[in-house]
Amino acid sequence: MESAGVADRKFAGSLLVSSVLALCALAAVLLVGNIKLVTGENTLVWDAEGFFAPAFTLVADHARAGKILRWNLWSSAGSPDYAEPEFGATSPLAIFVGAIGGGTETAFSAYVLLFWYLGGVGVFLLARSFDLRPWAALAIALGVMFCGFYTGHAGHTSHIYSFAWIPWILWRFDVALRTGRLWAAVEAGALWGVSALGGYPELTILTAGFLFLWAAGRFACADRVPAEAAENSASTLRRLALCLASLVLVALVGTAILAPSYVAFFSEGYGYSNRVGPRAREDAINSMPMPPGALATFSSTYLDNINIYYTRLWPTTDGAFTNIYLGALIPVLALFAFLERPVSAWRWWLLGISMFAVLCAAGGQTPVRGWLYDHVPPTRYFRHPGEFRAYAMMCVVVLAMLGMQHVQAALNGGSKRTFRRLLAAALITTAAAGAAYAHVVLNISNRGPLFQRATAFFAVSWLGTIAIALLALCIPRARRVLPVMLVALAVVDGLTSFSLASRATVSGNIRARAVWDNINAAHDGKLDQTPKGLHRDLEFTRWIDNYHNNHNIPMRVATLTGYDVMTNRFKDDFPSHPVLLGMSTGSERIWFARDAALLPPTDTFYAAFVRRSEELGAPVALVHRPEDMPKIREHNLQTSQDGEGVRDILRLPAAERVQVNLLRYTPNHLDFQVNSPGDGWLLVTDRWARGWKARVNGRPAEVFGGDFIFRALRVAAGKNTVQFSYRPAGYPWLLMLSWGILAGVCVTSIRRQQLYTHQNRPPLA
Repeated sequence: MESAGVADRKFAGSLLVSSVLALCALAAVLLVGNIKLVTGENTLVWDAEGFFAPAFTLVADHARAGKILRWNLWSSAGSPDYAEPEFGATSPLAIFVGAIGGGTETAFSAYVLLFWYLGGVGVFLLARSFDLRPWAALAIALGVMFCGFYTGHAGHTSHIYSFAWIPWILWRFDVALRTGRLWAAVEAGALWGVSALGGYPELTILTAGFLFLWAAGRFACADRVPAEAAENSASTLRRLALCLASLVLVALVGTAILAPSYVAFFSEGYGYSNRVGPRAREDAINSMPMPPGALATFSSTYLDNINIYYTRLWPTTDGAFTNIYLGALIPVLALFAFLERPVSAWRWWLLGISMFAVLCAAGGQTPVRGWLYDHVPPTRYFRHPGEFRAYAMMCVVVLAMLGMQHVQAALNGGSKRTFRRLLAAALITTAAAGAAYAHVVLNISNRGPLFQRATAFFAVSWLGTIAIALLALCIPRARRVLPVMLVALAVVDGLTSFSLASRATVSGNIRARAVWDNINAAHDGKLDQTPKGLHRDLEFTRWIDNYHNNHNIPMRVATLTGYDVMTNRFKDDFPSHPVLLGMSTGSERIWFARDAALLPPTDTFYAAFVRRSEELGAPVALVHRPEDMPKIREHNLQTSQDGEGVRDILRLPAAERVQVNLLRYTPNHLDFQVNSPGDGWLLVTDRWARGWKARVNGRPAEVFGGDFIFRALRVAAGKNTVQFSYRPAGYPWLLMLSWGILAGVCVTSIRRQQLYTHQNRPPLA
C-alpha cells in the first residue's frame, strides 16, 4: 500500500496538473472567442482604436528606444502623458509588451488580451482560495471573463485593465484577513498599485473603498465560538487589529507603487487641464449612471446590443455602462448559496455591498451617490457612477463561489435536499431572467437582426442550468459528470453571449480595420521631430470618421486638436478664432512681444485677449505666473484687478513672429536659437506644464504661462539660445521607488512560496 505521504504528493500533483489544464482551457476559450482579433481580421473598436491604441504605440516606441514616455508633443499641442494613468506610461505590463511587440496594432491587441486573460486567472485563483476544485474555479472564471463589464467596456482599455486586477487584489487581501498572514496584504497592496498604473482612476479609488467594506464585513461577520467573555474580547481586538493592519499595508504599498503617475497627475495637471481636482457635484452624480432598467441585462447581453444599435432603451447613458451580464450559471449559484445558508451574515453582507453598489451606480436616480459625494471626499474626484456596478457584479461572483462550494460538497455524498435547492435556484433565477428579457423585447419594435439567435442562446444557457440541476437530482449517476456539464455550459454560454456582444463593443472589421491598415503601413517609430520642424496641423484629417481620435500619434503628425481627455476650455476654444488658430499651427509659431500683461488666466481676461487679438489681426502677449496657472479650473473667477487688467490687455500691441534655428525637437526637449528684436517676451506655442524648465544662454530662466495655454519666458535683445527640458514631478525617483518595491514584493513572494512548498512537501515513503 502507498504511504500517506505518497498519496498526498500524488493528490497535490493531480491538482496542479488540473489547474494548469484549466488555465490553458481558459486561455483557449478566450482566444477562440476573439479569433478574428487574434488573426488580424478584426481590430478593437471605439476608444480602444482611436484613443488607447495610439497612446500604447507611443509607450511602446519609447520602450523600444529604452525610454519612458513623459511628454507627447504630437497631441493637443503637447500633453503630459506620463501624468495620465490610463495610458500606462509607467505600467510594467504595458512597457514589457510594448518593448517586445513595438508600437503596432498587433502588440496592442496582445496587451489587451493578456490582461483580459489575467483577469480570468485572478478569478480562478480567488475561487481556488475558497477551496474550489479546478473545474469549479474554471466554470466561474469563464462566466466572469465574458461578462458584461468586459464586453461593454472592451473599447475602454483602462476600465477593463482595472477590472482585471480586482480579483487578484481581493484574493490576496482576503487571504490576509482569513489567515492572519500580513504578507498577503502587502501583495494585495502591490497588486492595487499595479492596477492603478494603466487603469481608470475612478476604479482605483473605488477598489480601495471596496476593500474597506470587505474588511468591515470580515470583521463584523466572523464566526463566533463559545468562549469566556475575556477571550471573545481579545479575539475581537485581534481581528480588528488584523483588519486595520491589512488596510494600512495595502494603502502604504499601493500608494508607493502608484505614486509616479498620480503625483505627476496632480502636479502636471494643475494649470494644464481644468479637469484635475474635484468634479462638480452634478457632473459626478449624473454623468453616465446605470439606469435601473439596465438591470434587465443580467438576463442577456443582447439587450445591451439592442440599446446601442437598434433601440435606445436607456438614452441618457452610454451602452458601455449598462451591461451586467454574468452568464446564467453565476446568478443561479449565487441564489443557491443563500438557499443553502439563509442566515449567513457574511452572505447577507456581500448582498448588502452589491445593493449599495447598484444604488450608487444609479447616480442621481437615488440619493446614495450624492451622499457619498458629500461625505466621502475621494468620491468627488470622478464621474461615471455606472462604474459602481463592477463591485456589485464581483460580490455576486463571490456568492457564486460559495454556492459552488455546496455543489462540490454534494458531489461527495450530498443529500437530495441540496440538489432540490439547486434546482429551485435554477428555476427561480431562470424565471426572473425570462421575465426581464421578455419585458424588454416585447415592448420594443426594433429588436435587431440577431434577435432570434439571441433568444436561442438565452434558452440554451438558462434552461441548461435547469437541465443540469434536474439531472443531478433525478439521476445520481449523472452527478459523476456534473463538473463536465457545468464547465461545458460555461463555455457555451460564454462563447455564444460573446459572439453577440463582440459585434457591438469589442472588435470590428469595417472602418476600424481600414484605418489601422493605413496606420500600420505609415507608422513612424522615431521619437525625433527635429527633421519635420515645428510644423503643426489643426487636426489629423485622414481617415477621420466624424469622431475624435489620435490616429496622428503613431504617424508622428503634430496636431492642435484630437481626442483630449485632459481638457482645457481655453485650448478647446482656440480653433474657434482664426487669429489664435493661426498663431498655434503651421511651421512658424514662435512669437516675440516687447510688452505683455502679467495677469492670471481667467475667463474675463481671456475674453479681452480674444477681443484685442482679433482687433489687431495678430495675438497679443498675456503672461501668467506659474503659481497662477491652476486658476484655469476656476470658472468666472473674479479678481480685484479685473477692470485694470482688461484695460491693460486692450492697450497691448500685437506680437510678431520670429524666425528660429531649430536645434532639437523631441518629446522632452525643445532647443532653438532666436534673434530677439529687443528685450521682451518669447511666446512658444507648445503647451505649458509645471515640469517644463528652461535655460536661456546657459542660464536658468523661469517658464511662465503664455496666452493661457502656452509657454513664455523673458529674453534680451540679440541672439538667444533657448533650451527647454521636461521632467515631471518625482521623475525618476518615484518611478524607481515604485518599480523597486514591486520587484521586491515579487521576489520575496516567490521565495516565500518556494519555502512554504518545501516545508509542506510530504516525505517520500
